[in-house]
Amino acid sequence: MPETCPTAPAPTKGSRILVAWITLLTLGMSLFGSAAGVAEALRPLYFLGIFTFLFGIGLREPKIRSLPFRMIELGLLLIGTGFLVSFLLRRIEGEVFPPETVALIADTLDRGLALLLGFSLIAYGIVLWIPELLESRRILEADLERRKREIADKERRLEEVQEVLAHQEGLAAVGELAAGVAHELRNPFAVLKSALQSMHEEGLGPGDRTHCLRVMERAVDKACLRLRGLLDLGRTKTHAPREVDLLEVVREAMELAGPKAREAEVPLLLESASEPRTAFVDPENLQQALLNLLLNAIQAGPHEGPIEVGVRGHEGGARIEVRDRGQGIPESHLHKAGKAFFTTRPDGTGLGLTVSANLCEKDGGRLSLARRKGGGTLAVIEIPGVSDG
Repeated sequence: MPETCPTAPAPTKGSRILVAWITLLTLGMSLFGSAAGVAEALRPLYFLGIFTFLFGIGLREPKIRSLPFRMIELGLLLIGTGFLVSFLLRRIEGEVFPPETVALIADTLDRGLALLLGFSLIAYGIVLWIPELLESRRILEADLERRKREIADKERRLEEVQEVLAHQEGLAAVGELAAGVAHELRNPFAVLKSALQSMHEEGLGPGDRTHCLRVMERAVDKACLRLRGLLDLGRTKTHAPREVDLLEVVREAMELAGPKAREAEVPLLLESASEPRTAFVDPENLQQALLNLLLNAIQAGPHEGPIEVGVRGHEGGARIEVRDRGQGIPESHLHKAGKAFFTTRPDGTGLGLTVSANLCEKDGGRLSLARRKGGGTLAVIEIPGVSDG
């Protein structure tokens, strides 16, 4: 953990007022000290002002009113009171007391024993208070170091827990993948085994034997299809983003899906765009994700109209939409669409949408599905950071 230098606390409002008060009194005594009675009047205000400030702090923070603190307070009070009484006595000199008595008392208060005692109390308080402050600072620094060590220890333990969780998540993912593989291959292997057993039966004619071979071939093809989907899901592909024309990527994906669309007798219709839109994405990943969506739409027939593909601007980015008029996704299954191994087609792997969503996320995009009014499905790829070409 990087160490930070402690910063001095900001002065309080009372501290600023006291500094201004001392400054004004100092200027007053230096500028008007030669005038009769000015210095004598300002001196008690100087010391009593500091005493009032310390006394107020002591009331707010009783814990700091240790013996040294009280000695400083008492010294300031003694000096300030001595100056004040001396000033008042000199004003009534000769009216109540004899001048010699007033002069003796006043000199004792503002120049003699009282002044010396007051400064001695202040000095004693400072001398005793400094070690107390240093000890408090040492305790605070030790406590701060202890808390730093506790925080560092907690961060270390948190990192260890995060590593354990990441390891457990990895194991869970491997377990889920293994369970998916077992689930997806069990049925094709069961069909394959059943067909092989039939091949060993006596009296099996050539036609039946040919039928068993075809069943075995379809079972193997189905198993290979599931394995290919799992490999596409787990394979780490190179991510090579560059600036591309989204319409060009869409056209290429539609060309790749064209043979399947003609086989299903459903036209693919590209909405005309008034201006090109460029994005910084991996064109191969985006094309693969879009091709998966187009194949899903084609396989969702029968269709009551063409499959429409369009590129639209959307919140600083773009939306690539694939709209079909096929069977659509039931409302009860909509929240499951895109999850690995979930499919509504007998020959589906339940991995196409998962792979497509992962490919979109690599470019900061997002894949979503929705039901269309009147039937069919709307698949949307949202791409951020798109500019008009």
